[in-house]
Amino acid sequence: PYLRVIKVAKKTKIKKTKVMNTKQTPLFASLSKESTNKLTTIVKETLAYELADKKAFTAADLWNIQRRRKTVLQRRHFAC
Repeated sequence: PYLRVIKVAKKTKIKKTKVMNTKQTPLFASLSKESTNKLTTIVKETLAYELADKKAFTAADLWNIQRRRKTVLQRRHFAC
């Protein structure tokens, strides 16, 4: 905010008033029609299931999940 100083003729008091900033900055960058077309085009996607490793869920995996959950809960309780 800017301050504007106004002098009064009868008395030598200085009155300060606040003036709003009238300049606005755009929130989003302007996009051209070509860029919006590129961003909104639908691309057909396929998932390559055969490339993913098929690892069996073991008891050790479950134990690790439960262990991580316990430490997170302990940290939350410690922070309070």
